[in-house]
Order: sequence, then structure tokens, then C-alpha cells
Amino acid sequence: DRWHVSLLSRATEMVMSHVRIRRTLRELRNDPAFEGVPAEEREELFMLAKRAFRLTLQIAHYEEVRAVLSTWRFIHGWLALLMVLFVVTHIITAVRYAKLDWPVPASWTDRPTARPPSPEAAP
Repeated sequence: DRWHVSLLSRATEMVMSHVRIRRTLRELRNDPAFEGVPAEEREELFMLAKRAFRLTLQIAHYEEVRAVLSTWRFIHGWLALLMVLFVVTHIITAVRYAKLDWPVPASWTDRPTARPPSPEAAP
């Protein structure tokens, strides 16, 4: 189930996990079990808990970030190919239907070119 999740749901889950961590730390700070603990020790404990949560989150999100970037690379590759096809189609259409007065070599046209008469052929 984890590998069949969309890009949007992966990004949403990453943001929501940060919200859950903040909420858990706030609940821990307001827990009545810590009322008897000195303030200095309590702050040190909260800092350690916050650091542990963040490290755990980083480890857990490593695979999610890889999956998001993999999805982006897949989409980006197809979009790049589509853009190249659009550009090629645009150029072909522009050259085909535009009235361009570019000098074209005679070998590119189907019409026979009129050559000036040579001096030897003149009477």
C-alpha cells in the first residue's frame, strides 16, 4: 500500500507528521506527571524528546522523499518529451505554412532550374 500512494498524499503526510510531532510535544509539556520535576530537567527532557522525534522523522521520511523525487523524475521526463514534440511540431508547421523567402538550394526543389545558355551553344 505504501508504494502505491500518490505524490499529493505523500507530500500531505510529510506535512501532517510535523503537525503531529508538535502536538505530541505540547501534550508532553502539559502532562501533570512532570509537575514534580525541576524546570531545568524538564526543559532538558523536552529538548531530548524533540531531538529524538526529529531524528526519527528524518529517518522515516528519507524513503518518502526518495519516492516523491522518483515520481517527480518520472513526470518530468514525460513532460520534457512532450515539450520536445510540441517544439518539433511547431517548427514543422511554421516552415510548412509560412511564406518564407529564404534562398533554397536548387537540389531541394522538384522544379528544374533554368540554366543560362552556355557560350558554346550560341550560334
